[in-house]
Amino acid sequence: MTGSPCTSNPRHQHWARAFIELITDTRTGADAARAAGRTQLSGYQQRRIRRRWNNLCDQATGAAPAPPPGLHLYGTNKDARLLALALTEHCDLFLAYTRDWLPTPPDWLRQAAVGISSVT
Repeated sequence: MTGSPCTSNPRHQHWARAFIELITDTRTGADAARAAGRTQLSGYQQRRIRRRWNNLCDQATGAAPAPPPGLHLYGTNKDARLLALALTEHCDLFLAYTRDWLPTPPDWLRQAAVGISSVT
C-alpha cells in the first residue's frame, strides 16, 4: 500500500503480498469452477491451497515472532504479529470458501485482503 508506514518494513512485504496472491488466485479458481457448474474446488486444489496457506502462515509468524517476556511489539511489527496469528487461526474459514460456494466472497475475506495490504 503506497504511503503506508508499513512499506518501510520489508520483513512483512513478501508474505503479505503472497497472501494477497493466494486469496486472489483462490477467488479466480472458485469463480472459474462456479462458471463451469462445479460446487467446489477439487480435493487436489483444496489441498494445494491449504499447503500454500500453511506455508505462508509459517513465514508470517517467523517474520513477526512473539516478543521476549517483558517486551511489547508496536507499530507494523505488532500489526503483522496479530495478523499472522489471525490468519493461522482462521485458516478453516478461508478454506471453507473453496468448498461451500457463496454468491460473493464473504465480507471477512475482503477484510482480510485489506488487512493484509496494510502490512505491505
